[in-house]
Amino acid sequence: MNNRMKHQICGQVKGPISCKYLLSMLYDLSDCDGRLVMSADNIRRMTGFSVSTVRRAMRRLHRLGFIGIVGRYNEDGGRASNQYVLKLR
Repeated sequence: MNNRMKHQICGQVKGPISCKYLLSMLYDLSDCDGRLVMSADNIRRMTGFSVSTVRRAMRRLHRLGFIGIVGRYNEDGGRASNQYVLKLR
């Protein structure tokens, strides 16, 4: 997908600019399969948004069908960073 298409898709997001910005960032950082593993805290540090803004925007993108969120767990059962899957096709 080229940048023009990315901008068109991000423009379709109904919500605050944080959602559009995060979707664009996920696109830029994801692998060729559209997958990215990153903690909300790392996203917060990269964007300057609060953790609650990051989580709220990710839930909204998930609800709108732009991304999938896969919960991950450590071997001991503790939470690990989520995997985000782009659904832009």
